[in-house]
Amino acid sequence: MAKSKKNQPLTKTQKSEVKVIAKNAVKDEAEKKYMNCSRFVGVRPHRANTPGNIGVIAYSNSVSTVNDGTQLHYGINSAGASEPIKELKMMRPYVGLTGDAQTDNYAIEGRECKPSRARVKWRMSRDIGNAVRGLDAVSPPTLIPPFLSTNLPIIVRMIRVNPKMGQVNVTCNPEEDLFVTDYNNNIGINSANFDETELLMYRINKRRYNVVEDKFFRIQNGLTLSYNLTFATSGSDFYYTPNVTNTNVNCEKLYTTNHMLTSKKGGSLFYDTPDVSTLEAPSSGHKREYIMYHFVYAGAETFINDEGGTPTYPSDLLLTASPMVKFTDV
Repeated sequence: MAKSKKNQPLTKTQKSEVKVIAKNAVKDEAEKKYMNCSRFVGVRPHRANTPGNIGVIAYSNSVSTVNDGTQLHYGINSAGASEPIKELKMMRPYVGLTGDAQTDNYAIEGRECKPSRARVKWRMSRDIGNAVRGLDAVSPPTLIPPFLSTNLPIIVRMIRVNPKMGQVNVTCNPEEDLFVTDYNNNIGINSANFDETELLMYRINKRRYNVVEDKFFRIQNGLTLSYNLTFATSGSDFYYTPNVTNTNVNCEKLYTTNHMLTSKKGGSLFYDTPDVSTLEAPSSGHKREYIMYHFVYAGAETFINDEGGTPTYPSDLLLTASPMVKFTDV
């Protein structure tokens, strides 16, 4: 007598599907915990090189040192020193037994955890403070008023990359090798031959980096400043009054980026000593990512280089990064 369908055993495919469903159900029910990420509010771009016209801000999803402890930099700060890549520390766990009832619950149980969500919320906005600085209704404006460049749109190139692993005797340093020239040679923002044209046209160095995202967009000026010639009601006196027009709703951008923190999809992060207060990154299982922002004023190359327009690179912009990572214990 033939077996009825009710008594037939599950096929190999069906068993695999049931296992996945059960695993996902357990994962959904597991308590979600949070990493101790670092938030950056209102960061202004730094100059990429001297005397270049590019502004830059750079982040790492973890720490910004390589295996031998070398600190990576991107750009030059106002003191003329190299600016370290900012650390979002998206894989830094909270430590238990600190007395904080809320964050103590987020400590890892054991030495392994599985990220379920990793994202960064960004807010990019033009700062109109420079545009209206020094408004004077008495003194006549100069032919090229200070801060005139702030009336221009800003072109943004946002690049997200993972350094390739397994390169022998090679340290990936985005400041020196993030791009390649037309002749396929390594180049970075710290080169004296790297400016607006190179930023907008050079390809990413895929020999050393896996490209997660390479995106161009514009953020508009918040307002336009002009001057009106006004004569006094009596006599021959005249003066200039500032006129603020063209308020632009596209002077601010809010968006979210999602990130894969593990070296393989659905993988785990491993910590040798997760309860050490100085721990800031996993021991293994993670994937490093760099998020590089580049800014140039649109159409301003001749105006800045030949006419003395200021500012020479987009410093009238603020960028806020708010990372969040959820994970479950394994």
